[in-house]
Amino acid sequence: MAGLELGGRNAVITGAGSGIGRALALTAAERGMTVALADITEDGVNETLSMVEANGGGGGIARKLDIRDAEAFGIFADEVFETYGAPAAVFANAGVLNYGSTLRPDLAIWQRSVDINIMGTVNTVHAFLGRMLDAGESAQFVITGSMGSFVSAPELASYTAVKHAVWAIADSLEMELASQDAIKVSMLCPPRVDTPLLRESEERTRAASGDEAAKELRGGAMTPEAIAQAAFAGITTRQFYIAPQIESIEPLLTKRISRLLESG
Repeated sequence: MAGLELGGRNAVITGAGSGIGRALALTAAERGMTVALADITEDGVNETLSMVEANGGGGGIARKLDIRDAEAFGIFADEVFETYGAPAAVFANAGVLNYGSTLRPDLAIWQRSVDINIMGTVNTVHAFLGRMLDAGESAQFVITGSMGSFVSAPELASYTAVKHAVWAIADSLEMELASQDAIKVSMLCPPRVDTPLLRESEERTRAASGDEAAKELRGGAMTPEAIAQAAFAGITTRQFYIAPQIESIEPLLTKRISRLLESG
């Protein structure tokens, strides 16, 4: 399969107001792409577009959108196709992380996590993927999972559960796209990344376990820019899994799978 050509084409990025989404937008611009950006935070997404333009990128559009609003997201997709044609890359990247007891679950936190992380991904598929297939142009559909798509952690069930779910979505898409070569799917699985989500985790760890534990949590964290570079390297070679530092969870993952296989 030939590599994916990106220059002069468009990238759609949700959750583009900060963190990995912003880094993806800047990296897309560096590769000669225009960008169509969506985020629930208007100031953030507008700032990202300004950064793209200031860095000599091809420009684009920025829209304040709630990924949970399928109708509004469909209108955004209409604008993208009418303005730029079929995108070369769609990054279903928007997501949230919340801590909380699994024993005494906060139903509002769980509902928000499901609505944004799962249904936000489904809404992005619904708005873009069928039309991309109809257009027949080579493109990559990228779903942001996590190392939490493969392993679990205390007080993070609302996050790891939905990230397990997006792995299932990505897997099914890969199977259903296997009969054609134009559109392929990738699953981006960041490890710890220096974003607002990690900083929130760091503060919780500091409060519970002190400064040294918080420092250890940050140790080894990748930058959003490094994740974005890995993502684009992966999509141009049309990889399914884009999982930098996957070796960091190998012992946990091996133990988990071995326990399952030994149960038969």
